[in-house]
Amino acid sequence: RKSGFEQSIFRIAHDYSFLYGVFAVSLAMLTGWLGRLVFRKD
Repeated sequence: RKSGFEQSIFRIAHDYSFLYGVFAVSLAMLTGWLGRLVFRKD
């Protein structure tokens, strides 16, 4: 049985699957962009 934060994420992922997917892809893109800024070679 899930509890706390894990349960919240599980419920959001199932109740709002499209928004959860958009958020996950956006977060991945943002992380990649920030990584590019941090590790770029000038």
